Amino acid sequence: MSLQLFVQFLLRHAGPRRRRILISGVASGLFQGLAIVAIGTSLDAIGAGRAPSLLRTLFFVAGVAGFFICYRLAMTACSSTMTEAVLDSQLRIAERLLRVRYREFLKIDESRIYDSLMGDKGIVMDAARSFAMGLSSVAIALCSFAYAAVVSPAAFGTVVATLALCGLIYMWGYRTFLTRTELAEAAQGEFASSLDGLLTGFTELKMNRRKSDDFFDHRVRALHERAAEAKRLTEDQYIVGSVQFSTMIFFPIGAVLFLLPKFTAIGTEVLINLLGITLLTLVPVMGLVLLVPAASKAWLAIDALQRFEGELNSLRDDEEIADPRAPSFETIEIRHGQFAYPDGGGDGFTVHIDGFRLKCGEFAMLTGGNGSGKSTFMRALAGLESLTDGSILVDGRPVSEIGMDNYRCLFSVLFVDFHLFDSLYGLRVPATEVERALERLRLVPAVRFDGRRFSTLNLSSGQRKRLAVVCAELEGRAILLFDEVAADLDHESREYFYRTLLPELKRQGRTLLVISHDDRYFDVADRVLTMRDGRFVDLK
Repeated sequence: MSLQLFVQFLLRHAGPRRRRILISGVASGLFQGLAIVAIGTSLDAIGAGRAPSLLRTLFFVAGVAGFFICYRLAMTACSSTMTEAVLDSQLRIAERLLRVRYREFLKIDESRIYDSLMGDKGIVMDAARSFAMGLSSVAIALCSFAYAAVVSPAAFGTVVATLALCGLIYMWGYRTFLTRTELAEAAQGEFASSLDGLLTGFTELKMNRRKSDDFFDHRVRALHERAAEAKRLTEDQYIVGSVQFSTMIFFPIGAVLFLLPKFTAIGTEVLINLLGITLLTLVPVMGLVLLVPAASKAWLAIDALQRFEGELNSLRDDEEIADPRAPSFETIEIRHGQFAYPDGGGDGFTVHIDGFRLKCGEFAMLTGGNGSGKSTFMRALAGLESLTDGSILVDGRPVSEIGMDNYRCLFSVLFVDFHLFDSLYGLRVPATEVERALERLRLVPAVRFDGRRFSTLNLSSGQRKRLAVVCAELEGRAILLFDEVAADLDHESREYFYRTLLPELKRQGRTLLVISHDDRYFDVADRVLTMRDGRFVDLK
C-alpha cells in the first residue's frame, strides 16, 4: 500500500516529466534486456565453437549505451520531481505557519516544526531514485524471464518460485524490523526528554547533588538503558535481514544448478546459459525488492509532511486580509472584555477588562505585580489573543467590522520574549534614517545598517533591547506597546528611554502603552494604570 501511495505521489507531482520517467525507465530495462540477450546468444555461439557475431556485439553495445542514457534520464527526472515536491511542501508549511492563529501556534511542538522544515529527507530522494531502478528492473526481469521461458519453461518456473519465496521471507523480516524500529524511536524520544530536563533544569540540579544523582540514576540512565536495548534489538534484526538478503542471492542459482537437473533433462550449454541469465537478472530483481521498504519509509516522511500541512490549514486565521491597512482612530475601547486561557492553560488564570480606553496620542503606563495579567492584556489589546468574551471597539466600531488584520496594523509591539530580525523586513526606510535612530540609542558603532541588513545581532541584552526599540520606532505605526523594555538598560539608556525618547514619540503623535515597574518615571506618562489578579484597579 505504501509503495502504491508513494508511486502515485511521485507521478502526480512529475507533471510533464511523467512520460519521461515511465518511458525512459522502462526503456532502460529493455536496453539492459537487449544486452542480456546478446550475452545469452553469444554464450550459445561460444558453446557451439563459434565466435560471437558482429551483430551480437552491436546489440550488446547498443544495449549498454541505451541503458546508460535512459537510466540516467529516468533517475534524474525522478530525483528532480521528488526534490521539488518536498521543497514545495516545506515552503507551503513555512507559509502556513505564518497564517496560523496565535494561540494555536503556541501549542505546536517546536521539534515537529523543525523536523518538517529542516529534517533529513534523504530517504525520500533515495526512494525516488529507487523507483527509476524499479521501472528498469521490471522491464529487465520480464525480458529475462521471457528469455528463460523460451530456453527452458522448467527453469523459468524454478527461478520465479525461488524468487517469490525469497521475497516473502525478506518482507516478513522487514515487517519485524519496522516494528522494532518504531519501538526504538519511541524509547529514544523518552531518553531525549530526559536530556531536556537535564539542560533546562541544570541550575536546580547543580544546586542539589542528591536531586542530581537521583535524576540521573532513575531518569537519564534508566531511559538510556531502555533506548539502548531497543536499539540493539533493531540492529540485530537489521543485521539478520541484511544477511538474509545477501544469502538469498544464491538461492535462484542453487535452484537452477542443483535442483533443476534432478527433475528435468537439461543440456550443459542450456544450463550455463540459464546460470548467466540468472546472475544478470538477480541484481535488478533484488533492487526491485529493496524498492518496497525504501518507498515505505519515504511515504512515512511524505505523509507526515502532508498531515502537518493539513493541520496547519485547519488552524489558519480566517480573518486575514490580503492587503491590510491600519484604520484611523481616536479611541480604542474594550467593553466587558475577558480572556481565559483555553484548555486550562495559564492555570485557569482569567483577565477581566471592562471600560478600558486608550486615546490617540495618549501616553499610558501600566504597572502591577508579576502574574497580574499585564502582558496577557497587552496581547489581547494588540489582537494576538482573541477575547473569550466582550469586544474591542475602534471609535465605536467592533474589530470584527474593521478586520483583525487591519486592526493589528495599528500596533508595533515589543514583548519580553521579542525576536530580533537581521533586517527591517516589510519596511523601506532610508539607511540614513536608520543610522540616525541607531545613534540616538547609542548603538553606533556596535551596530551599523548598510541599507539591507544590520551588521550584527551579537549584542548584549541591553543593546538588543535598544535595537528592538529602534525597529519598533521605524515601523511608524500609530500605537507602540512596550513590555518592560527598560528593565535591562543601564541608567543612562533608561533615562534617555523614559525622559527623551518616549516623550518625543508622543510629540510625534504616537500612542504609547508601556508596562513598567519603575515608579521614578511615572511622572512622564499621562496616566498610570494598575493591574492586580487579572483586573484593573481604579480604572479611569
